[in-house]
Amino acid sequence: MKVMIPVDACEQIGVRPIIDAEQAEAILAAIPELESIDDTNWNKRYRENMVQLKSGDLIRTAGVIKSLTLRERQNGLSNGERKMLHSAKQILLSEAMLALECSYEEAEARLYEALEKT
Repeated sequence: MKVMIPVDACEQIGVRPIIDAEQAEAILAAIPELESIDDTNWNKRYRENMVQLKSGDLIRTAGVIKSLTLRERQNGLSNGERKMLHSAKQILLSEAMLALECSYEEAEARLYEALEKT
């Protein structure tokens, strides 16, 4: 599938360029240091994570991944949070694989490596 966007309107509609390899490396390296959302209230936690994802900022998306992964290890995730974790991973990994010029599986392995350091 090919999506065409008027280049002159990219900034106006909120489309940003794909990150480069250096930025992808920096995001993966920052994961162990990112703060995670620990709120026990499911609704509040879900809303905060959704705001982070909708921002379009990959470092904030990485924070959601870290928070949900830690929560999954400790208590498990609800169906809604499991779907959110999957979506967040897709967002980060699809861009990382383009930036790092690697396969999805290689980008995923790099992400899991970073998460193991938390």
